[in-house]
Amino acid sequence: MKGMMLGDDGDLMLQLGGCGLLPAMTVGEVDGQISEHVLRAYPGEFKEVATVGAHVVGMLCGSVDPFWRGSAKEMLRTQKVVVKRIDIVGDVIKVEL
Repeated sequence: MKGMMLGDDGDLMLQLGGCGLLPAMTVGEVDGQISEHVLRAYPGEFKEVATVGAHVVGMLCGSVDPFWRGSAKEMLRTQKVVVKRIDIVGDVIKVEL
């Protein structure tokens, strides 16, 4: 999906505009960016879609919920991101789009 790109600091990425004088927002593929935000968010963090938020940070010091992958895929699907597979290997989460 195309959308406004965010930098590593969370601010909009800007580039020089068409005439080269004014900065313009960078537009590009945002599926990975959306996935990261949904997986890191707490439920209720996005007020307009309160059920979205996989709370991956909460699993750092505990056991993995066996239904977490399915619910995370469903949350991403509600945001129009199609996920083929989510793997948890040690402390690394791999999302295959």
